[in-house]
Amino acid sequence: MNAISLLFAVGASFLALVQPSQQPASLRQTYERHIAAIAARDLPTLMATVTDKPQLHFIDSRGTLRRTRADFHKYHVEWFAQKGWKISFARQSLHQRGDHGYVMSIYTYEDITSEGQPYKAEGFVTLVFERRDGQWRMVADICTTIRK
Repeated sequence: MNAISLLFAVGASFLALVQPSQQPASLRQTYERHIAAIAARDLPTLMATVTDKPQLHFIDSRGTLRRTRADFHKYHVEWFAQKGWKISFARQSLHQRGDHGYVMSIYTYEDITSEGQPYKAEGFVTLVFERRDGQWRMVADICTTIRK
């Protein structure tokens, strides 16, 4: 191997090590990005994990059904503007088959009531994802309160 070939081989190996991976995010990574965005009230990141199609099914913890991406966005704009709450998620299961998958978690939501009293609720949330063009996107969000 001549010096130029060796230099090229070493340079190419170095670039492969320092360049970020071009691999698309996995279902688990997309789920983690989605829930972290909710906890951080980060609307742009949240919406980047959601389908870009107009139809999206979202059942909130009170049982209200919303059927569009725009309604999902509006709900989160209003919720994220509220002060004092915090939420955490504990993943219970993740299932993937082909280009579809879902993740079931238990959420813990804490807030202060208008009377100044602590409020805590727990529930199940199931997020349904679809992979299109190599990217996982949430297409349905179903919440069910289990304890207040």
